[in-house]
Amino acid sequence: MLKTRNNGRLNWWNIMCGIFAYIGLNPIPLEIVFKILSQLEVDQLPVDKSPTGGHGAGIAIITKNKIYFNKIGKENEISPANKLWEIIKNEWSIKEANIIIGHVRRASPKFNHTIKYKECTQPYIAKCTNKYTIISVHNGFLKNYEELKSKFKLKHKFESEKITLIDSEVYPHLMEELIINYGDNENTTNKLLELTIGNNTTAILAIKDKNISLHVIHKGATRGLYVWRNENTLLLCSRKHIIEENIGKQIEKLNLKIKINPKEKGEAKLYWKVPSKILNIHQIT
Repeated sequence: MLKTRNNGRLNWWNIMCGIFAYIGLNPIPLEIVFKILSQLEVDQLPVDKSPTGGHGAGIAIITKNKIYFNKIGKENEISPANKLWEIIKNEWSIKEANIIIGHVRRASPKFNHTIKYKECTQPYIAKCTNKYTIISVHNGFLKNYEELKSKFKLKHKFESEKITLIDSEVYPHLMEELIINYGDNENTTNKLLELTIGNNTTAILAIKDKNISLHVIHKGATRGLYVWRNENTLLLCSRKHIIEENIGKQIEKLNLKIKINPKEKGEAKLYWKVPSKILNIHQIT
């Protein structure tokens, strides 16, 4: 189910990061994914005060009964996205995937001291329920992250906490709390949107047994959010022109379901249960 509402434009907010996700019947080469992430990392529109990334990069894919996952922080002047691609080319046998979620980081001044640490980079993975695996990417700043964390009932482990708790890492753990209370459905997406304060875009995969769902929310003004979808494919990214440049032919077969431009105030939510025909390509165990 989908609901979108745009309410005009805001003055500039200090917003950061870029996100990407692909879920579909036809696999996408990781080389193309990293080309998208490397372009997303340096992209800076006239409305932007800084590039979309440059302070870290990460990716998670689901294939061949496993979650493959890696991320790095910022070192010297080397592109994190390009460096991560070099690592993955040498270490992973996987060259393409049907379920992918990626992130390029641009830290806010509050977290600028954390950019060298991979623990402060996304995606984040939470496994605190012993039932679900939650994978999340986030763009923006979750203003009430400390308040939300203080109300959690489950016992959670935060990887960024040994350096500085990053607001983005509260999202997957918040999803765990909500999914236990409301189930894996649209009600949880609604509640996630309701509890979010600030300018935020978030995409979260919830994995249990042989089922996967995607929860997407947008609130306020961020780097932008575009979501294309049909019955068997979903693609999302913070920047439309980068997707059009790299995989324009693929999106011609999809419908643009969410369109919120950079710096534009808007509210959107989407809940999608990944079709079994996609999951059956590489069975989740």
